[in-house]
Amino acid sequence: MKKPTATRAAQLLNDAEINYLADLYLACFKLDRSERAYRRLKNAVILTSDGSVTFRDACRAIGEIEQKSENAVSSAIIRALKNLPAPADEIFNATYSQSAADCVQSLIMPPYKDAADIVMFLGTAFLYLRLVNYNKFDLN
Repeated sequence: MKKPTATRAAQLLNDAEINYLADLYLACFKLDRSERAYRRLKNAVILTSDGSVTFRDACRAIGEIEQKSENAVSSAIIRALKNLPAPADEIFNATYSQSAADCVQSLIMPPYKDAADIVMFLGTAFLYLRLVNYNKFDLN
């Protein structure tokens, strides 16, 4: 996997439509969108959805943009995931893996314990949603 360029990271993170979709996508986790930890989690999901970025690369890129350390970014994301009302896999699967849902019936998140694995899965699933089920989101 390659490190994202500053230009590519800024392009993804400043794209209003991608941010809107990411907010809709992550709404099931019921995190306070005004919290820095939420924004860092969302940005990591957006960057890892690029397909060529690791969790560490995403934390490094976000840290460079915010002028914070990679560790500070990673710690905030870990805190956000620990403060979820239920494990991330339970929330994700209840939202996106129900047979009654119109979209993403085949996506099932395993019970990951590591924040990097959770973010990488969320990023990959977000990429899938953007590419395959883009028309499922109401952009108006």
